[in-house]
Amino acid sequence: MQRRPPPIQWVPYFEAVARHLSIKQAGEELGLSASAVSQKIKEMEAYMDCNLFAREKGRLSLTDTGRDYYFTALDIVSRHFSGYKRLIGEPHKDQSENVSITTLPFIANSILTPLAEEYQNTYLRYPINFHSSHRLVDLNNEEFDIAIRYGAGQWPGSNWIQIASGKLALVCSPDYMKTNPIKEIHDLYGKTFLNAIPQKNKILTDSFPELKPFVQEKTIIFDLMSEAIQASTMGHGLTFAPVIMIIDQLKSGKLLTPLGCFQPKGIHFWAGISNNSQHKKHVTWALSWIKSVMEQRERY
Repeated sequence: MQRRPPPIQWVPYFEAVARHLSIKQAGEELGLSASAVSQKIKEMEAYMDCNLFAREKGRLSLTDTGRDYYFTALDIVSRHFSGYKRLIGEPHKDQSENVSITTLPFIANSILTPLAEEYQNTYLRYPINFHSSHRLVDLNNEEFDIAIRYGAGQWPGSNWIQIASGKLALVCSPDYMKTNPIKEIHDLYGKTFLNAIPQKNKILTDSFPELKPFVQEKTIIFDLMSEAIQASTMGHGLTFAPVIMIIDQLKSGKLLTPLGCFQPKGIHFWAGISNNSQHKKHVTWALSWIKSVMEQRERY
């Protein structure tokens, strides 16, 4: 693959084809013939020395490389479009361009909402509506454009992409650690575990059977994961929390990770987009922003 990035003028061709997964529809949007768009994509793939699309029986799909590069292209195109609209002072009028997102409570309250104004300033102030829920949704039969969930990601009714790892950390407060020293797994015997997602223990023990005798001993159940984390911060016990949820507490030293992190097999944070919304620019822009925010947070 070339060290220099492909010419910037090729990016809109790739973004349009990747969003529609159709050279014909991309050409209609760009005001070009299908053959002209196809030629640009071939030139781009030749320059990058990789396949961005898989072609089978007349259908296009993104390769892993193409999927990764799509979010870069999407960010470039959306920022250019939004920046120009602001430059000419064009107001945002279309209420149909609201983005409705159902997400886990912590993701909404502590990660996305604080940055929502930044998103709306960048993307023409398209309104975002957050709905907090753990419930599994069928996006094609409900009034949501995007869903964010934690698990295996093999859910029906929408297209799911991984936006962050599902890595879990066993955490406790420094005070709890002083009175309950933990150096190895066997030190977990008799300790109090704080939990808010009942299936999380099963996810964990399926991947790490050696933990099973300990995490099912003394467990206190909370309504929300944030409550379990807060209780752990106050010294009331141990909890296995997704790392992406406790980065601030780890940085400040309010929580410690005596046994490090655990990555359950195949378990991650996922974003799904409904079939009806996957070709809408303002929705794909929102998805690109969510993925970028989660990736930046995970770089801790």
